[in-house]
Amino acid sequence: METLDDQLSDGGSLTAIAKQALLVASKWAKFLSIIGFIGVGIMVIVGIFIMFQLSNLPIQITNGFPFGIIGFLYIAMALLYFFPTYYLFQFANNTKKGISNNSNESVEIGLVNLKSMFKFIGIFTIVILSIYVLIFLVAFVVGAMS
Repeated sequence: METLDDQLSDGGSLTAIAKQALLVASKWAKFLSIIGFIGVGIMVIVGIFIMFQLSNLPIQITNGFPFGIIGFLYIAMALLYFFPTYYLFQFANNTKKGISNNSNESVEIGLVNLKSMFKFIGIFTIVILSIYVLIFLVAFVVGAMS
């Protein structure tokens, strides 16, 4: 494999294939992050709409349903989705800049952001799975008691 003169801090080098793979990954990451930012924006708008418009409906229509809380949850979920989207966007920008300018520092920053995105999603997945297990156990106990 052909190696380029770009030396990494640990003495290794990126091959042309590795650079091409990172460049393609950064393009897809940018596309996905832009779609993610649009989704976050839509979630915030929907959350605000739910909080302020549906909460003002007469009690006869809503039967006391807490639309304000649902709107707040939409905004909270948008905030949670913002962080991995931001990390993905930073990966895309820094990696592309680093490969274009032969800057190992920018590529490293991009890869650190990619690591942060995966770490965030991993921790979030563990939390959600734990909540599912807790809900299952509570439902099992309540079902056994009835």
